[in-house]
Amino acid sequence: MRVFAIYSPARSAKSFPVTVEIAGELKRRGYTVGLIKAGDDAGVEAGPFEAVSRASSESTAIYINSGFRLEELLRLYRQDYIILEGFERVAAPKILWVEGEENLIGSDDLVFAVTGRFRKAPSCFNGLPLVEAKDIKRLVDFVEEKVFEKLPDIEGGGCGLCGRDCYGMAADILKGRASRKDCKSSGKDLVEVKINGKKLDMVPFVRNMVASVVKGVLSPLKGFEEGEIEIKIRNPGEAGEF
Repeated sequence: MRVFAIYSPARSAKSFPVTVEIAGELKRRGYTVGLIKAGDDAGVEAGPFEAVSRASSESTAIYINSGFRLEELLRLYRQDYIILEGFERVAAPKILWVEGEENLIGSDDLVFAVTGRFRKAPSCFNGLPLVEAKDIKRLVDFVEEKVFEKLPDIEGGGCGLCGRDCYGMAADILKGRASRKDCKSSGKDLVEVKINGKKLDMVPFVRNMVASVVKGVLSPLKGFEEGEIEIKIRNPGEAGEF
């Protein structure tokens, strides 16, 4: 799964048509595309209910009066590309939308292209390509080139095993200072916890903390050695063997 954001410093809704066109061009190139929009419209839709669903034979919409972390939402997606519309502080490559060249301002380290509607503008800004909003194919070329597989914590935290958080790692990958393969938390989870056979979801920071605490407690004990550790905890009073 590859994730990137499109945002406007002015929080303009005018970038959404470009988001739709980028998604359309990605689909024409054979990819599947998902969207997560920033904002609280879903809460308005749900009204006094805890959750509301709208379903038909062709589509389903679910509105929940509760906040979710982006990582929790992304677990529901299986598409090739996920576009985060309106999200600025995320550990993913970004397209910056501006309305007119007079509104060009500084950008963060994760912006790989600037787009919008310009009367007369240079071909680049702060070393970034400046692409007219109508030039969707060129924008999607940059998406294919710059957007990499999602890092473990889209909100910028992470395990720290690589020496930086996911935001720093994403910036280093985008600038060519690191590779996606340098992420040490990819692949098999460092820690896996199951309760009654069901895997418990944990962000990388918590997994790393659990591993450190368990190893810290067990390492002074006789017989401890490096390797895979398995711990089972039963409820008090339960009989039987593991």
